[in-house]
Amino acid sequence: MSPHGGAGEGDAVEVIDLEAETTTAVPGTGLRLVVTALTAALLGPAMVVTAWLLAWYRPAITSPGCDQPWSWWQRHDGAFFWLAAGVAGVAGTLCLGLGAARLHRSRRWWLWLLSAVALLLVASLTAVRLGHAAWCPPLP
Repeated sequence: MSPHGGAGEGDAVEVIDLEAETTTAVPGTGLRLVVTALTAALLGPAMVVTAWLLAWYRPAITSPGCDQPWSWWQRHDGAFFWLAAGVAGVAGTLCLGLGAARLHRSRRWWLWLLSAVALLLVASLTAVRLGHAAWCPPLP
C-alpha cells in the first residue's frame, strides 16, 4: 500500500460495479401499455354491466315497498348489496384509471391493475345478486 492510502504498484484493486448489482429487469413501456389496454378491454364490459345493473335495480332497492316483518338483514339485504356493488365498482374504476396513469412508473404499476380486477370482480358478482335481493315475496 502506498503512503497516501491508495493502491501501490503491487496491490490488487477490486472494482465493484454498483449499477450492475442493483439493476433489475423492468418491462418496457410498450409491454405495460399492452397489458393495461388488455386489462381495460376485459374490464370494460364488466364495468358497463355493473353500472347498468345498479341503475336498473336502484328504484327496487331504495323504495320502501318491501317492508315485511322479517329480520333487519332481510329487509335491508338489497340496499347492502347495491351499496357494496357500487363502492367496489367505483373503487375498481379508480384503480384502473390509476394503473393507466402510472404507466410511466417502472415499478408497482401492475398492483393497480390487480386491484382493479379484484374490485370489479367483486362488484360484478355482487351486482348479479341484486335481482334476488330486490325481490319482495307476496304477502300471505
